[in-house]
Amino acid sequence: MAPLQASIGTAVGGHVLVENPTDSMVHFTIANDNTKNFVVTPPAENRSKEPDYDFELQAREKVQVEVKYIPSSVGIKETALIGFKSAEIGDWFYKFAGVGKPPQPSNPIIVESMLELSASGQVVFANPFTTSTKYELSIMTEHHDVFKILNKRHYFTLNDYNEQLQIAFSFTPHSRGQFSGTILLNTVGMNPEIRWTFPIIGNTLQGDEQAITPLSGRSHMLVKQSYKFKLIGEHENFNVGDYKVQLEIPESFNYLRSCTNIQ
Repeated sequence: MAPLQASIGTAVGGHVLVENPTDSMVHFTIANDNTKNFVVTPPAENRSKEPDYDFELQAREKVQVEVKYIPSSVGIKETALIGFKSAEIGDWFYKFAGVGKPPQPSNPIIVESMLELSASGQVVFANPFTTSTKYELSIMTEHHDVFKILNKRHYFTLNDYNEQLQIAFSFTPHSRGQFSGTILLNTVGMNPEIRWTFPIIGNTLQGDEQAITPLSGRSHMLVKQSYKFKLIGEHENFNVGDYKVQLEIPESFNYLRSCTNIQ
């Protein structure tokens, strides 16, 4: 059969036609000398209830058995000899080959936030290998004060195929504009190394002229901030006491009234 091709992180399937030429039921067991890269899946309705067999065919029945290729390297031919063995009608063997291609680049992940406020985004990565694999997580950007990876561990191991990891990052703009970076994920101890890149873009939202810098601080610490408000239509200078200042706080945050003072 022609070699199968798939990018790391994806799988591609081929099929083998298996036929029962007799007038009675026959049983099959599956032989596969490379379960790391090739997965053989007979139709669910044909799977045998008997523990000694993998699937069975009724008299004169034909089925397509799926053979899925899961690459574990780039540019290296990976092969398997797959057999369908039957005590009633004999054995059939097929040679399969596959070649892995580099991971496909992902679409940019875009996050938006107001000045000095944090927004978060995430990348969901699924282990493309059927064996335990170690990874290194990092970020490449000129704006290290704007983008930060929130995961505590930057080295981690995924043990199962398709096991997922959520990579969280924050975006905190300190000036207006658009910022960019790339989250990098590299295999560790694999030769050659395989890398995934996840572009990220952060946009500073344009607030109106009345938008103010938020207060931030720690518990039991005094936080002070001065604000200047432009009052449309006023042409004279007044003290704060000359105005009635009203602070609107949602009911669920009423406790803030006891620790907030306007002067």
